Amino acid sequence: MLVRQLNSQLYYNRLLLPKGSYKRQLLYLCISPRTNNNQVNARMAYEWNKDGLDLPGLPFDTFSWTGNTNLWKACQIFESNDIPRDVMIRLHETFLMFTRSAYISFTPEYYQYIAMDFPCKISTSLVSIGKSSLVSKIELLSQKHGNKSLACATYQVVAVDKGTRKSSIIPDWLREANPESTTKPRPTMMSALEIPKDDVDVFKYEVTVVPSDTDLYGHCNQNTYIRYCTDTATVAARKEKLKDFQYDMVHYTAKDVSVIYSGECTIGAVLTVHCWEDLTDNNALFFIIKSKDETIFHCTINFYSSQPTENANKSDDLASARL
Repeated sequence: MLVRQLNSQLYYNRLLLPKGSYKRQLLYLCISPRTNNNQVNARMAYEWNKDGLDLPGLPFDTFSWTGNTNLWKACQIFESNDIPRDVMIRLHETFLMFTRSAYISFTPEYYQYIAMDFPCKISTSLVSIGKSSLVSKIELLSQKHGNKSLACATYQVVAVDKGTRKSSIIPDWLREANPESTTKPRPTMMSALEIPKDDVDVFKYEVTVVPSDTDLYGHCNQNTYIRYCTDTATVAARKEKLKDFQYDMVHYTAKDVSVIYSGECTIGAVLTVHCWEDLTDNNALFFIIKSKDETIFHCTINFYSSQPTENANKSDDLASARL
């Protein structure tokens, strides 16, 4: 059982009930420092209920060395809840579920309120059910502000046959349980990107997929691609290859992220991340990830501003000193 240290005082331990449990719960064990009588204080939190997942705060590894949230870690929260829990458990008995596309948006209040000890809730609902895919809406809500939405995501998830690895028809029981979702049109997601040929400098960066980058299907995890993108943008900024961004990406507040997953890769794959800026909008970055000649990932990140947070200079100086 792994226990991680947080600021030398607080510990988090992730626990999951057996996969066969219908009411699967996500729990975190928070351990405070030892008291004078050498006893350990502990409390259990993070429990699913009919309204969603109650969180006493976000996991410590959501936050970067600057104190700001890591974009890819924030997106991972939505990925982990991209299908209503009871629906997910039943679907996984028969299908593999792959994300086709996603759109995640963050309000200004998200950056104002979010913290390790800020209570929030995650709510997941079905938006539309198609022939072989479904679209869900995931919201991160502030319990302190009447469940005000701080961030929201829309995920398109495709059902795939475990044996043939081909798309499968969504089962009737899900349609019957959610008749209103079968008549709603599928929300419009981002269009595929193309690497520009003229007038725009494209920065390229190679990454190799390692075991810890993969998921339970043995593929590079979808949010790992977002990490590859923000890491590439950070390297490009440090090498002064970007006109409008000069610091680590954790210093910038993302407004929204749009992604398309058009391929897959496994351990050992050498990927090339292409990153470029928008000539007409200095608050946007675009990414394409290729495995050899195949494009497997598209991503657009829009920021509230290309101006970094106030602690950018100091934090980057400290980071450079550690290297």
